[in-house]
Amino acid sequence: MVFIAKSKDEIAGFINCKVKKLYGSSMIDLVAIHPRFCGLGIGSELLLKALEWFKERAEVVYADTQITNIAAINMYQHKGFNYLRS
Repeated sequence: MVFIAKSKDEIAGFINCKVKKLYGSSMIDLVAIHPRFCGLGIGSELLLKALEWFKERAEVVYADTQITNIAAINMYQHKGFNYLRS
């Protein structure tokens, strides 16, 4: 599932969600925000939308990002995610 955030007719960002039924878990594979829209809370809103969508689809939600992406790590931790590994 992909959720897209728009501002007027422009795509401001998106989040890509995957459910792995075999393992009973799910993955937030990618969150991307256009640089012009960074810092406006769009990533957090997309994350909340994704978590709502996951509620009936998976028991566990993982998020994947690069260790150097401090903004994403902070966003995930602020929303209750725990750091697992790098």
